[in-house]
Amino acid sequence: MMELAAHTIPLMAISIQIFAIILFVEAAIHKSVTYKDFVGIISGYRLIPISLVWTAAAFVIFAEYLAIISLLLMLPFLKYLGAVMLVGYAIAIQINVVRGRTEIDCGCGGQSMPISQSLVSRNLVIAILLAWSTNTVGFAGLVGYGFVYWILVCGTVLVGYLFYLSYNQLCFNQSLQSNLTRKEL
Repeated sequence: MMELAAHTIPLMAISIQIFAIILFVEAAIHKSVTYKDFVGIISGYRLIPISLVWTAAAFVIFAEYLAIISLLLMLPFLKYLGAVMLVGYAIAIQINVVRGRTEIDCGCGGQSMPISQSLVSRNLVIAILLAWSTNTVGFAGLVGYGFVYWILVCGTVLVGYLFYLSYNQLCFNQSLQSNLTRKEL
């Protein structure tokens, strides 16, 4: 039983890290390509002065690329950057959910999606998993594992990413249903 746990924990940890890398790559590229739109999204949150929005947007994108690099290289001084960013996003979303401003786009990258409590929960769960995984094992500790192990890692990442996409779609559908219900009233 202990032998199984010795292999399962690194499998889960590395899978979470690879998932987070994919997540941040997708988000950073989308925000970079649609920079003007992303600036508008940052502005829509109304958390910082308008004069700082362009700088804040550039900083967020830079930090996401830095999170990718820190996860790939397991830089000890930046290993929690991705988790901290996800918590920061959750806080920004929660502030606006409490304000009742749920019509604004989350700015997550990819599909446009209104903010909701579900997105706060999603970001916090991913942040907790990422913090745990970066504290558990890095890529260097996995050199001795064989081909089958890496197939399992790839499968785990794929299943995790499909779950993430499904959850996002459910959140999006929930927001559409809420909007339709409000219009009917």
